[in-house]
Amino acid sequence: MYITRRVIRFLKFSVALTLLLFLPNCSSIYTAKIPHQSADIPEKYFLKEFPFYKQEQYHCGPAALHMVYLWQKKKVNYQQIIADTFNTKLKGSLQRSLVENIRKNGMIPYTIDNYQQLTTEIAAGNPVIVLQNLGLELIPRWHYAVVIGYDSVNGTVTLHSGAQKNHVVGWKVFSRTWIRAHNWGMVAVPVTAIPASVNLSLAYKQEYLNEIYGFSRNGHFNLSLTAYNTALKKWPDNQTAIIGKADSLYNLKKIDEAIDTLKKAIENHSGSAVIYNNLAHILMEKAGNDKMQLQQAHTYAQKALALGNKKQDKNCPAYKQTLQEIKKRLRIK
Repeated sequence: MYITRRVIRFLKFSVALTLLLFLPNCSSIYTAKIPHQSADIPEKYFLKEFPFYKQEQYHCGPAALHMVYLWQKKKVNYQQIIADTFNTKLKGSLQRSLVENIRKNGMIPYTIDNYQQLTTEIAAGNPVIVLQNLGLELIPRWHYAVVIGYDSVNGTVTLHSGAQKNHVVGWKVFSRTWIRAHNWGMVAVPVTAIPASVNLSLAYKQEYLNEIYGFSRNGHFNLSLTAYNTALKKWPDNQTAIIGKADSLYNLKKIDEAIDTLKKAIENHSGSAVIYNNLAHILMEKAGNDKMQLQQAHTYAQKALALGNKKQDKNCPAYKQTLQEIKKRLRIK
């Protein structure tokens, strides 16, 4: 059995998302310092010439996506965005629909949930789509906006929001509305780029790599391959990216390249049962009735199962199945 990294980051949803989405109210500005800002980014940053698209009623989600696509010079039909993301019953768009639309259009949706990630992404030139609750906890008024700037000196953020272009909001006001929406935010980056905030922690890096698998899950293996190659340029020995790359190559019928990728990976990941198992499985498929290649696959499968048993790996049943299939081909009991 062939093992892949089917780890998908779960999106945070509020029960109240089943309610309506509304346009924002104007808010007065309260000054407060933006917390937890990285020391290596500017005190203030603004995305100049960021495109503005005035939303129609209830279409804050599609409008936010459209502006981000324009910024990324991605040609996506606005009416198609509406068709893909707008829920007529809810009169709004769920977070999941925005995430799926970004992935559908060949970009990586990367969700964030804190102030440090927000400012880091903006300083890197990545606008952030945020969900706000402009009402109360019990009477929510959901709204999507795009954060395009921040000023930690004066304690403000700048958004394209609803009908308002370059709308400057005090940090306290923005923070309250964002917290009430569980600090949900998202950036969209090309498969040839990496979100800036992944450098802030190992957990963020893993979440980014997990997002790439969304392409594989939907059968877009050319996109996943490009994204994994981008990741490997930054982290050459990352096991998740290596396994993902080999999986993409395998599904693209580039069998020899997949085998080479996994064989090279063993040099630095000799204790990885998954790598040995996947290599054994691909060699078995390539071998046909070639006993020499099947013997090689058998050796790798034995190694995978031994490592799995030693570490009490939950994938041991799959490793055992791979070994059994190879033994059957070799007529070994």
